[in-house]
Amino acid sequence: MGFRSPANLSDDFIPSDSETFEIKISLSERLTKLAEINAQVQELECQRQALLDERSALSSDIQKLRGFISLTRRGQIPDDILREIFFRCLPTNHDAIMHSREPPVLLTRICAGWRQLALSTPRLWASIHLPIPSLPHAPTPALHGAPYALTPTDIASLPQEQFFELSAAMTRRAEGVKEWLLRSMDCPTSVTIISRDYNGFNPFCVLMLNAILPFRSRWEKMTIVSMKPHLAPLRGLSASELPLLRKFEYDEVPSDPNVPEDDLQGFDVLDFLSTSSLRKLSVKRVRENISCLPVQWASLSSLTLHLNFQPNDMTAMIGLLQQCLHLKTCSIVVQRYGGDNFPFPVSNSSIQYSAIPVTLQYLETFVITVRGESNYPAAFDSLIMPNLRHLEFQWACYPGTPLRSLLAHSGQTLRVLNTSASGCSDDDFIAALRHCPHVTHFHGPLHGALVPAPLPEYRTPIDITDQFLELMSTPDEHGQILLPEVEFFDCLSNMVSFTDEALIKFIRKKQAGVVLGLSKLKEISIRFSRPQLKPIAELLKPYIEDGLIVKLSYLEPFSKNTLPSAYAFAESPSIYFSSEPMPPSELY
Repeated sequence: MGFRSPANLSDDFIPSDSETFEIKISLSERLTKLAEINAQVQELECQRQALLDERSALSSDIQKLRGFISLTRRGQIPDDILREIFFRCLPTNHDAIMHSREPPVLLTRICAGWRQLALSTPRLWASIHLPIPSLPHAPTPALHGAPYALTPTDIASLPQEQFFELSAAMTRRAEGVKEWLLRSMDCPTSVTIISRDYNGFNPFCVLMLNAILPFRSRWEKMTIVSMKPHLAPLRGLSASELPLLRKFEYDEVPSDPNVPEDDLQGFDVLDFLSTSSLRKLSVKRVRENISCLPVQWASLSSLTLHLNFQPNDMTAMIGLLQQCLHLKTCSIVVQRYGGDNFPFPVSNSSIQYSAIPVTLQYLETFVITVRGESNYPAAFDSLIMPNLRHLEFQWACYPGTPLRSLLAHSGQTLRVLNTSASGCSDDDFIAALRHCPHVTHFHGPLHGALVPAPLPEYRTPIDITDQFLELMSTPDEHGQILLPEVEFFDCLSNMVSFTDEALIKFIRKKQAGVVLGLSKLKEISIRFSRPQLKPIAELLKPYIEDGLIVKLSYLEPFSKNTLPSAYAFAESPSIYFSSEPMPPSELY
């Protein structure tokens, strides 16, 4: 490499003949040196890969050796503690699933010791979730009325190979269900059966119900989602056969509207619902007169009714609640799910409404959702809930809304209010809110899913304006503040029309702590149906550093450059402000 380094030569250098010869010699020397270096690099890379492989093997061996001397492997964790750990592995929002990758089945596949312990722990097998597969084709009309099994004609119309393969698999599963529940010994059981086959009668749903019937004396919680004919195995059960039943949920899957009502064998003939142990009842989308169910209404602590009808009169509903003296939680949804004009299911009830006020002494949570045209009677004004803590009120009907009368009777004890009322003026809405001064969680008008567009004149949506925020942060001429104790403020709807300036002013006043009785905010969540018009990140920064959580959603941020990365994510129209940033996936 006798020639000068190329780094010392200018770009316009033109070599002479002798210099060209020297360059070729230097180039050859450099190529030889490069080949030697490449060989060394290759050798070192091979050594590195060998070391990595050795490290991986050692790590695997170490993990296995540690497993051999672990407390669980050596049995040094007492069985009762390990059983409790197993129990904490079960799902909390649904019953256990029959799947090898889900507990408790997964716990039986770790080692022999765990398998033996899991199989001998009854609590692990005391719940089961059973989804029912749909039939391999749309059944013939004859299937709708089949009480237990398909007729030969019906079976002949099915895809034979698919149906019998599925039938064999479901028969094996039914046997597995029996074995599963046998492991639960004497534990009270919780069972969920879901069949959303809208095409007609599904024999596999009945098969599963028959599989769990031998364990009915231990049923504590039962959830069924299916068509009404699938309930056939439950008809004829007496209350004495289900002494432990505390919770029953039924969500009816719509059946063929051409099937006569008499052929559906009504839900109201389930005599076992009269058991004195029943405390929680949930009934959704049924046609029957709910008040005729053989339920000991006075024993219920929780009642959920989602009714597939348009009410012409709420009086009968109040009459039903009048029987539920010990309710703590009540949820009522009334709307039309289909096109049929069925009568309101608690109308023409033997329970007659009295002018005497209906007092639900123990009710703490009340959810009422009414969609559609309704004749709002004065009877609703008589509902008194002296210990109400949580109210969700969604009213998308006319004329008027009972929100004001409800809050006048029961607003003083409220802590959580979630409301939307399209038949209520802004003034009436504000007047209603003045009856609940101790609300700490206020969820403003929800997205206009309840409200049709365009709106008729009588169905004006509530609008959260600058004036509304002013009323919530500034005393009026009488020294009163609207919802002064609110700490969590949500408005996630298209009913938000206040400005960014009003929002900043509202937060500033709430967080100042100078107005007596005005609580500071802990979290505020707003969804705007407009772009962001003003950069507000720096204005909010002091409050965020003091612990306030701010969640804002705009159609479009003002500018990505105005949002400090430590406080916000501006990659999407949703913007989240907090002292600890959230991942973008958790934004609204």
